Amino acid sequence: MGFSVRRVHVNCFLCEKVKNIKKSEYLSSKSEVFFCDKECKGQWQSENVKGKNHPLWRGGRSIKVACCVCGKSKMIFPSQKKAYKEHRCNECASEFYKDRYSGNKSPRWKGGEVAVKCAYCGKPKTVIAALRVKYNKHFCNSNCQGAWMSENRKGEKNSRWLGGTSFAPYGPEFNELLKNKIRERDGYKCCLCGGVDNVALSVHHIDYNKENNNGANLISLCVSCHSKTNVNREYWQACFTGVEEVAANG
Repeated sequence: MGFSVRRVHVNCFLCEKVKNIKKSEYLSSKSEVFFCDKECKGQWQSENVKGKNHPLWRGGRSIKVACCVCGKSKMIFPSQKKAYKEHRCNECASEFYKDRYSGNKSPRWKGGEVAVKCAYCGKPKTVIAALRVKYNKHFCNSNCQGAWMSENRKGEKNSRWLGGTSFAPYGPEFNELLKNKIRERDGYKCCLCGGVDNVALSVHHIDYNKENNNGANLISLCVSCHSKTNVNREYWQACFTGVEEVAANG
């Protein structure tokens, strides 16, 4: 296993072939086991994650029992036969739970629906009682919600307001000539997902300083990946650490 700036080199757990994956994918993975393709993963799982080695193992093959209500046969696991005294077919089980655990009989019952008013247009609507407690404002549709947000969650009223830095001008050297140079340097590929786009690639400032237009501080990102960098800036700045050195040497 080895590291590059934007990719990580790992060995397939089955055939030991080298595979390149995204650095972000490697860092976010909860497992240290990787496979070069679905075939290798499937082969390894079929050999090592079956029978008693499977986390969902319940004691072997299914056995046949009779429904305690209608007498129809049903297949269950041996562990289920030991855990429950009565067994019901799907139809009888549905009626059983419907009679005992629906509506206000359910342990998750939270009061049913209540009447509220749209916070933007004032029209009445009904919501689950739990949602009325959880949210202070309710809207009759996405249009009303969008209109309210545009009036009450913009500029300094927005929780993500950073003092208007997004309106700060770029340095004069940050022009199309420089952008095309960065795109060409990066092989017209997104530095995060590796997607190829000769036209719509954005040029991103790693340290978010619009006046720092040094080539080492600029990388190419597709529109989708660029939009992700608008939040969790410290994370993305750390994620792109190392790109600066390669860009400077390139």
